[in-house]
Amino acid sequence: MKSRVESIPRVSRMWLRTAASTSTARLRPGATASVTVLAPSAMAADALATAALVLGPVRGRELLEREGEEGLFFTHDLERFATAGWDARTQHGAHAIR
Repeated sequence: MKSRVESIPRVSRMWLRTAASTSTARLRPGATASVTVLAPSAMAADALATAALVLGPVRGRELLEREGEEGLFFTHDLERFATAGWDARTQHGAHAIR
């Protein structure tokens, strides 16, 4: 699976990293289209977003919660999955991301 990684500027001393699937292969239902991770460093956010993209929304969310980081997943069917603290951690910072 090919993936395109897109960086979003640093926000509030944390880093956001989005990994998006650009595969044109036939997708299985519920396949992850993108993952955005909030982490204290760009390197951690990049590594966790890539791993979570490969693991999928259920196992990827478990990984992020185990590591103490927040993440937002979208499937190709536009289903939204988020870690427990995503909304609270990004509520005020979301306005700074454009």
